Amino acid sequence: MGEHGDVEHPQGQGQPHGHQGGHAAGDELLRLAAKRLREAVRRNDIPARLGGDEFLVVSEDLARPEDAEVIAHKVARMFQHPFQVEQREVFATTSVGIAVFPQDGETADGLLRSADTAMYHAKAAGKNKYRFFTRQMQDTADRHLAMETELRHALARRELRLMYQPKYDSESGRIRGAEALLRWQHPERGLIGPEGFIGALEECGLMLPVGKWVLDTACAQAQAWRRQGIPPIQMSVNLSGQQITDSGLLRTVTESCDACGFNPQYLELELTEGFIMQRRDEVIELLTSLRERGMSIAIDDFGTGYSSLSYLKQLPIQTLKIDRSFVRDIPADPDDAAITSAIVALGHRLQMSIVAEGVETEEQLAFLAGEGCQEAQGFLVS
Repeated sequence: MGEHGDVEHPQGQGQPHGHQGGHAAGDELLRLAAKRLREAVRRNDIPARLGGDEFLVVSEDLARPEDAEVIAHKVARMFQHPFQVEQREVFATTSVGIAVFPQDGETADGLLRSADTAMYHAKAAGKNKYRFFTRQMQDTADRHLAMETELRHALARRELRLMYQPKYDSESGRIRGAEALLRWQHPERGLIGPEGFIGALEECGLMLPVGKWVLDTACAQAQAWRRQGIPPIQMSVNLSGQQITDSGLLRTVTESCDACGFNPQYLELELTEGFIMQRRDEVIELLTSLRERGMSIAIDDFGTGYSSLSYLKQLPIQTLKIDRSFVRDIPADPDDAAITSAIVALGHRLQMSIVAEGVETEEQLAFLAGEGCQEAQGFLVS
């Protein structure tokens, strides 16, 4: 039986893997973690470090597979107590994947792959979790691998496309901007929306290069329209969580504008409300830097991420985008109508622009215009 786990990023009053602690502190944490792991397992178990922050325990002569849970629980308990690293108190968490011989693998490599798969499912479930390997996990892993292979082919074959949905003035109907929407023109399944492949792009590490391609392409298209004599409009581009946490984002966005001569004051970057609230302290500095370069910032899907108003006023935001779930049933649904009206009023108070997404009927547009929502986008116009 094999148990595969890793020691996840520390929390609390020390950050050995960060800028302050450096590599020496990180190595010390790993040494202390290995010592605790040895103390947690049985005398005849074999613990080993695989590399990085990943460890392996080989357990023989267990009466039944469920007995591995006892070891996993003991490991988790051992890591509940803080580590003392360079005179700082550091907390670390674990994720444990369990694979059983022979049903989960008849070779060492096969058993390790199964334990590794189970470990990533444990990590996805939260901190200090463990999971037994199941065939369903393998099926999921196989689908992810197939999707990753297809996406890499899609990049090489240039199957990814950008479509542009206009944002228009709610009263005059004049186009005021456009949002770049990523689509996959699959050779067999046709046009696929982002919900069908964005998650896979993030999981297989392709989101950053694809995100840069989106920025490059959208900025170049907006500049091409300008050269054709079309009055300048604002180009909106969605950013993923991985892009926002990438240390090179500011440079990437600047390069995309500079490469085609696009004025950054006409570029709007959209972030989801949920992600901003999860990383609110981290993103304030980044968003401020982007604003200093002239770009606009919008909160996408507003109303779904439980924003703290105290943080909302601190963020350098220019636009709130009302989520389509609130727009869909207005004006008939009084609750959605009240929420939409409140978001518009809040945005006006904070001197922000308001955009309603998913506008599909004249009744919706008339209600939004009457409430003072400046812009709309949706299938009513395109």
